[in-house]
Amino acid sequence: MRMNRRNVLLGLGTVVTGGGAALGTGAFSSVEAQRSVSISVAEDSGALVGLAPNAQSNRVDTDADGALQIDLADANLKSKVTIDYAFEISNNSSDSFSLDADITDYGTQVSTTDDTPISELQVDTAVSLLVDTTAIAEADDGTKDLITEGPLEFASTDTNIECVLEIDTRNLDSVDWSTITGDDGSLVNDITFTATGPTN
Repeated sequence: MRMNRRNVLLGLGTVVTGGGAALGTGAFSSVEAQRSVSISVAEDSGALVGLAPNAQSNRVDTDADGALQIDLADANLKSKVTIDYAFEISNNSSDSFSLDADITDYGTQVSTTDDTPISELQVDTAVSLLVDTTAIAEADDGTKDLITEGPLEFASTDTNIECVLEIDTRNLDSVDWSTITGDDGSLVNDITFTATGPTN
């Protein structure tokens, strides 16, 4: 049978009606239900991923909100500066997680390319947060850098793991240090720690 416009409209109407009947009378537009939810925050030292400064270090502390902060504004030029026990990492949750660290805010004189005065890649190589992997779930033989070799695996029992801060600028010979010292000479402003889990 040849279908004209009227037949087409009728045919579509029949399909829609049949579909509605098949769905039944239980269809709804929206559902609203209230549930009890408790979400709160904690200072870095007591949060799920614990980041606690070494109380004996005057370079690592917490700010007014309890967030970890590192102040090393006077590191020597063309040198290697190491703070053996800068802060500690603790898994305060009941699950394992993988932890990574990324420099997310570079100094004003750091460029996104290999152009002068200094590139982000050079800073990533110069700044290290070193963890002894024999003391965590990673169970590697040696030390790994959270920034360039992360993420690292932390078990639920991994607490009070010491982290070493290292700034090594000895290989940055091509840098004109006179252009990045002083108030504009910061290499790093922010490091972001990212935990993902559980991993088991």
